[in-house]
Amino acid sequence: MFVDNRSTTQEWIRASRCGPKANTNCVELRLGPDGLVAVRDSKSGDDVLLFDTAPWAAFLAHCQSI
Repeated sequence: MFVDNRSTTQEWIRASRCGPKANTNCVELRLGPDGLVAVRDSKSGDDVLLFDTAPWAAFLAHCQSI
């Protein structure tokens, strides 16, 4: 689902392995006020994907298992 990136309220979090430059290839995320996880590309902050916490947790668990 694509949404306006102003729909969440907290600061964007970037992976610790990402560089400090704004144009670095990174994925950023933040928690929305409704508990959804918002994910975006650091270079193109206009489009945001929203995930419920359960599918996001399953995705992270899978990534950590490989």
